[in-house]
Formats: sequence, C-alpha cells, structure tokens
Amino acid sequence: MVNNADTVMSVRVGNDYLLLLVALVTAVLPFIDIFLFKNRKQQRGLAVLSILLNIVFIALMMWKITSFNNKNATATDHTYWVGAVLPVISIIFLFMAMRGIRKDEKLVKSLDRLR
Repeated sequence: MVNNADTVMSVRVGNDYLLLLVALVTAVLPFIDIFLFKNRKQQRGLAVLSILLNIVFIALMMWKITSFNNKNATATDHTYWVGAVLPVISIIFLFMAMRGIRKDEKLVKSLDRLR
C-alpha cells in the first residue's frame, strides 16, 4: 500500500527485451515452419528449435516471476492471464506437428519402396 491505496504491479513480457525477443521468435518460427513442407528434415529441426525456445521462454518467465515475488514480499494476490498457458499449448501443438512430419516421412518412404 502506498498512501493507503493498493498498488498493482505486474510482470509483462513487453517490459523485458530478452523475453520480448524470445516471445517474438517463438511466435514466428512455427509460421515459417509451415511453409517448409518440401524439406521435412529442416521442418523437423525448426520444430525442435521452437520447442526448445518455448521451454527457454517458460524458464525465463518463471525466473522473472520468482525474482519479482522475492522483491515484493508483501504481494498477496497472484493472478495469471490466459497468455501464461499459451507456451505450454504451443509445445503440445509442436509435438503433434512433429508426429505428423514423422508420419509423412514414413508415407514417402513406403511409396518409394513401391516404385
């Protein structure tokens, strides 16, 4: 409380340039990955890179939140917005994409054997 008024402080991605950069790269890479359907090896590599960057983003956010909570020991109310779940959902969809890429590779290999 400052001057008998509650103050609201928040941790946002836009306040930290490193988090913003990682968030932008993790948002752009899957869109680039969609158009690499002719090169499945590179597509799979970008999907793995996207998963790793999402994990790094989650770790950086958790580190930022814990350091924020340590600085503000009087914080009593914690709320998370919907966007806090999006990196986890992104990882799930990227794993599903990798499974689809693997199925495509198996299909192409089986069709090559038939020729």
